[in-house]
Amino acid sequence: MRHNGFHGVIGKPKNNQRFPKLRLLDMSYNNFTGQFLAEYIFTEYAMRPNVTVSQTTYIDADISYESGNGDITLSYASTITITSKGVDRYYSKIQEAFAVIDISSNKFEGKIDEWIGNLKGLISLNISNNLLTGGIPSFLGNFFFDFVKGNPKAS
Repeated sequence: MRHNGFHGVIGKPKNNQRFPKLRLLDMSYNNFTGQFLAEYIFTEYAMRPNVTVSQTTYIDADISYESGNGDITLSYASTITITSKGVDRYYSKIQEAFAVIDISSNKFEGKIDEWIGNLKGLISLNISNNLLTGGIPSFLGNFFFDFVKGNPKAS
């Protein structure tokens, strides 16, 4: 959803539906306002490494077509551009274990949602260029410390 004209507040879903298998969320460069409340989007199991997520497999999409000679299935690799510390990085393939949130360059306000600390498989978090206030939650210090060691926080 990067670089679109989306705007407004992200409210609590009426039927409490969230995205338990969400691995990549890029809502950067829009005009979202209000508080970014991760618990409205993610379940406690999102972005959590588990036995089905592998460092050696990649996210792709299979598209099947019917033809006169039978079904044809094409596989397309997913790609993404992630901005970190002001540098855009293009990934031509995305490992299944890759977990990213980028809500930068919006108008989110309030404190950093500490619920993000529940997302144990999170590799990259970009919340820059918003109207956030308050202190930096302690889980971010642990996250970046673990990330520098090459070990995203997994407990």
